[in-house]
Amino acid sequence: MEKQSRLFRIVWKLIQTTNLTQSKINTYLQGCHNIDKRTANTLIQTAKGRLKALRALKDVEMESMLNKISLIEKLTAILRDDIGNLKEYARNNKLTKKQLTKYRGSKRELWQKEQKLNRLKQKVSKLERDLDKPILPLCWGSKKAFKKQYNLEENGFKTHRAWLNWFRKKRDGQINYIGSVGEPHGNQNSQLDYDEKTGLFSIKIRKDLELMTDTGINFLRWKSSPSSINGTN
Repeated sequence: MEKQSRLFRIVWKLIQTTNLTQSKINTYLQGCHNIDKRTANTLIQTAKGRLKALRALKDVEMESMLNKISLIEKLTAILRDDIGNLKEYARNNKLTKKQLTKYRGSKRELWQKEQKLNRLKQKVSKLERDLDKPILPLCWGSKKAFKKQYNLEENGFKTHRAWLNWFRKKRDGQINYIGSVGEPHGNQNSQLDYDEKTGLFSIKIRKDLELMTDTGINFLRWKSSPSSINGTN
């Protein structure tokens, strides 16, 4: 898992900063990192799919923030008009108690909305800068997990090294296998069978978990119930 995660980050950078075709990236991965063609294709296709999804998510995020900014600007314009209509009366102490309460409440609400508007505009500016960068910023392992290093004891870690070990396991805790109809069981790297007699799944994964190419296909095999396959056991 660790090696595939590291290679995935390499591919993530390559597809954003170079004009290399999938074939050339595949050749590079096989030659320089000693992995098979199927594993290389898995890395490339997964990275491309995730990048496409991330860009789509950024576009939705941008649209959402721009809509919020537009709405808040309309509301602040209304509040400014209300405040402006009462300001002269307030200066001359000619407001009723109810009008004075409304006047003060409108000023407080206007300040709050202006602060929110400013924060949203800053986020839009940051997002625009991120979209202009050669590589889209992405915190592998999640920002929440990364920030736990700043409050070690509070998050259950005795040392920074303990956090780092935990974070790396979390960051590198996924592995993907893309299959093909021409391969045994549709995938030469990972296979799943169901035994109707026992109600158990039989999972086979290549024994060379570090993804090194091998002359023969050796598998690790274990059995599991449907509930544990779904992560409920």
